[in-house]
Amino acid sequence: MSRIQDIRIDYYYDYEELMEVLKEMAAEASGLCRLSSVGTTHEGREIALLEITDYSTGTPEEKPGYYAEACTHSEEFCGTNAALSLAKNLLCSYGQDEDMTQLLKDTVFYIIPRLNPDGVETILKTGLQGVSNGKYPMEERQPLPGLRPKDINGDRVVAQMRIPDPDGEWKVSEKDPRLMVLRKPYEKQGTFYRIYPEGIIQGDTVGFEIPMPKDVNLNRNYPANWLPESLQYGACELPLSEPETRAVAYFIHNHPNIAGVISYHTNAGAIMRPFSGKSDDHFLGADLSMYNALGAMGKEDLGYEVMSTFGGFTPDKSRVRGGTLSDLTFELWGIPSFMLELWNVYDAAGTERPKEFHFAAKDEEKELAILKWADKVMGKKAYLDWEPVDHPQLGKVEVGGWNRIYVERNPPESYLEELSGAAASFTIKLAKALPKLVIREASVTPLAENIYKVSAVIRNSGYLPTYLSSQAVDVNAAAPVKVKLEGVNGDIHIECCTDRGNIGHLEGRFGRDAEWSHDRAMWKPNEKKVEWILRADTNKSREGEALTLRITASTDRCGTVRREISL
Repeated sequence: MSRIQDIRIDYYYDYEELMEVLKEMAAEASGLCRLSSVGTTHEGREIALLEITDYSTGTPEEKPGYYAEACTHSEEFCGTNAALSLAKNLLCSYGQDEDMTQLLKDTVFYIIPRLNPDGVETILKTGLQGVSNGKYPMEERQPLPGLRPKDINGDRVVAQMRIPDPDGEWKVSEKDPRLMVLRKPYEKQGTFYRIYPEGIIQGDTVGFEIPMPKDVNLNRNYPANWLPESLQYGACELPLSEPETRAVAYFIHNHPNIAGVISYHTNAGAIMRPFSGKSDDHFLGADLSMYNALGAMGKEDLGYEVMSTFGGFTPDKSRVRGGTLSDLTFELWGIPSFMLELWNVYDAAGTERPKEFHFAAKDEEKELAILKWADKVMGKKAYLDWEPVDHPQLGKVEVGGWNRIYVERNPPESYLEELSGAAASFTIKLAKALPKLVIREASVTPLAENIYKVSAVIRNSGYLPTYLSSQAVDVNAAAPVKVKLEGVNGDIHIECCTDRGNIGHLEGRFGRDAEWSHDRAMWKPNEKKVEWILRADTNKSREGEALTLRITASTDRCGTVRREISL
């Protein structure tokens, strides 16, 4: 694994570089890692998938699965580094760490390091912001008259333009001449500016607007709670219209062993949980407590709070999110699902986060704190000095300002190793909390000639219950645990069986976080005994061999376990 150990996490990979890294992982650890594709983008790039498990311990589909993806949104490419850190941690720990080795024997990880390679490639190569996926060529994204963002000074960063205007909203900060601060409502005297995205003007330059481009928000394109484009920007004409979302939805649907989902985003510095479009009152059973318990593990690693997407991330409750991945995976399939918002520049700068910072006006003191931090960590890359430029339509303008893609949206590369490692650690803890079926105390008792009683105890030794969530039960997405007995090297006839092989569900350790009390909910068992009465034809077993029986216990989200015993 030495070559995998040398893979850098503190580097932003373009598509070709990323594919080489993934191929290297699969080649170096072929007994643990396979590289495939779940689909192809508009621009013909493969949506790469790493499947990681110990293949010697069984087929991946018969193990509980954990699904992790990154880069739903093109600007949020540091999620790729978290996905790579997860894969690297799993592969390099195998055989070195007993706990991690056992995890890969029992579990399969499905990792998509870059769901939206078209959009990320455009951002990395052009410096544009707000690019969706590859659906619309750049020249078609904004056909209306007005300002079209573009790198006009050739530095491969689409920053800002400031234009002197006596009626402008901005002025130069007295505390740092690089910063622009809002003009006070009462201010009449001074030099003021209008600030626009760096770009060119299509049509009339008088009173020009910044039209909304044609765009795709992949996290609004899933079928659960989907709203049409007219009601939700970026949702597209139909659910799953995009190759990326269609690939994910079908992949998870076709892998019913997936019992956990995490999607790496940026830049709120938060652990986001459902719901996207309704309050916590809609949780069933103990699902809210389950989310808070799982999310608390991420707070240990990252220091982030666990919050509802609706309650903590939706300032206008009349314009809620719909069509998100977690809407699909949790609301329709009952799979515990998180959206991990990595990175927060205010935290890094040691200043208080503004309330609803995505939509808040810029605060001078906070901007100064970020600038001081950025100067120290990133130098000239963070804040671009204002540079005079001859604009083809507007004449003399100045271009500069924040390089927000590498300051606000993604961390400097020097932060990637620690941040990605913390995200990987949280994901591994989530996978370790999955339900785990085991067969114990299997025994055979002779009752009469060729008549036997076979007993076995089926236990869930994991944290979560075998049904995963009350939501899964409510939407009929929680298949019960089934147990069967069969002869391996001879014929048997089962006369009767406990529960006809369907033993329902088994609780995990979740919910037993305090001593028992009559004031608390009843503790339900995490194990069940199954018994069979069978007639064996020992004459039909292979000569000289005892008749061998195989007990199999399985359910969709928890995989399949087997145990053999002999008469």
